[in-house]
Amino acid sequence: MPNSILVVIPAQESHKKLLEAAAPDANFIYSTPKTVTPEQVRDADVIVGNVPAAMIAGALAGFVTAQLQTRLKVQPILAGIITMTALYSINILILGNRSNLPMAKRENIYTFFEAFLGPDLTKLIVTGVVVAAVGGVLILFFRTPLGLSVRATGDNRAMVRASSINPAFTTTVGLCMANATVSLAGALYAQYTKVGDTTAGTGTVVIGLASLIIGETIFGRGGIPAKIVGAVAG
Repeated sequence: MPNSILVVIPAQESHKKLLEAAAPDANFIYSTPKTVTPEQVRDADVIVGNVPAAMIAGALAGFVTAQLQTRLKVQPILAGIITMTALYSINILILGNRSNLPMAKRENIYTFFEAFLGPDLTKLIVTGVVVAAVGGVLILFFRTPLGLSVRATGDNRAMVRASSINPAFTTTVGLCMANATVSLAGALYAQYTKVGDTTAGTGTVVIGLASLIIGETIFGRGGIPAKIVGAVAG
């Protein structure tokens, strides 16, 4: 049975021909975010152009953590622990009341691109492209006025407040972006290993801190590009 691929991004006829030539056995359905129907989403094996649900869920988790900090005055570390504990139960619910869910027979972003890149380099190339794209977006964001405000909030919260900038808002933006990025990484990891596991994140905090330290040691205290490249290299 051919795979059903739902494309919800604008595609010209030339683009459609390229897609259909790359996967001749697939059934392509073209739509837009405004006109797509629930039935099309339900029946699709692969969706091209949608925002990953994991990023939205992660941003919501960051929003909850930010509200605990800014509204209820919960200490940052404790706020993160509370949110992580709640998310553990949510993850079990998403996996069908189980701690892990095998996904070996399911289509994912890596199996989709194997037709273009081959089975040997697909995981490396796709992961590298996603990491580079996210890193580029973060570099551009942190050069905007809002991004600079988020950075300033982390450096000197009192100065930000004295500059008529709402630190609660910038904290919320920063946590939403951070959690969305982490959630995207988790979604990629689950597709990479072809299994969803509630304990897959165990030890990632230590690994993340070690990556930051190693990256800073290699690349030094440079600007935002150096810090992001250092974190990835670490």
